[in-house]
Amino acid sequence: MSKLFDTKRIKYRKLKERKNLLTLSQEDFRQPRILKEERLNELSKKIINAKKKKSSIIFSFGAHSIRNGLTPYFQWFMEQGFVTHFATNGASVIHDWEFSYQGATTECVKTGLEKGTFGLWEETNYHINKAINEGTIKKLGFGESIGYYMEKNSNLHPNKEFSLFYSCYKNKIPITVHPCYGQDIFFLHPTSKGKNIGKTAQIDLLKYAKSIENISGGVLLNIGSAILGPMIFKKCFAAAQNIKIQQRKKLDDFKIFCIDLAPEKFKEKEKNFDYFQRFQKTFSRVPNSEYIQADNLDFMASLKEYIKINLHQSTIL
Repeated sequence: MSKLFDTKRIKYRKLKERKNLLTLSQEDFRQPRILKEERLNELSKKIINAKKKKSSIIFSFGAHSIRNGLTPYFQWFMEQGFVTHFATNGASVIHDWEFSYQGATTECVKTGLEKGTFGLWEETNYHINKAINEGTIKKLGFGESIGYYMEKNSNLHPNKEFSLFYSCYKNKIPITVHPCYGQDIFFLHPTSKGKNIGKTAQIDLLKYAKSIENISGGVLLNIGSAILGPMIFKKCFAAAQNIKIQQRKKLDDFKIFCIDLAPEKFKEKEKNFDYFQRFQKTFSRVPNSEYIQADNLDFMASLKEYIKINLHQSTIL
């Protein structure tokens, strides 16, 4: 039998020793540019109608959404009832938790790799794993475990009001985490238990599939998640469609927007480099799906403004 890496040999450092590249200061987040895009106007109307129909409104996003300062926008959509489910990856947990714990996150990867310190920070790894392990006992999903841990250890998280995970827990909105095993820093910490990560992730996967089952009349936004978001979506969509067809129905009248920085180049019949851009390839095969090339902060700020305009107009009428 091959020998295994001994994680107990790793020397972890304290977060206070790290130079953080992002803080909660407004100076670290740029002001968004409001996009003039008619499709956003139509999307905002679709979201308003989805709320009325009580259909799913799902935001699937990557960790850069947390780093780019989208949390206040996500929270606004939640408070207004314009999102019913958030779905993300393990890296989002890291940045969200560090903001909540110390008001700062993100390190220089290049320097960290050269010095053998990248990701090896005691507090982040210990507390995220502790949250998962405790959440498993209470039969919580991954995302809910993080929010529960912040609520239970309030003094440890002085900036928890900025946390999307805490906000979701407090407002009872599902936020599911879909980790890729080994991809995140907390997997190598001695307190990490694969069975617990698996249990909480499985609960979250089933929560997500349940929300997809209610997507008819609803909306899904894939915001800057290039691989994980599309891959998980299509499996859950197929499973939900399978159930509907058994009931002699189909998922319909939904709208999907994929938002990313890359130009739209995918063409089904051309097996060139662009064919492997998963975020374009996957959603191009789903009915009622569109792609928008945009920065995620600009997109969310613009969508918020369009929704406010349409709500105001409907009030006047």
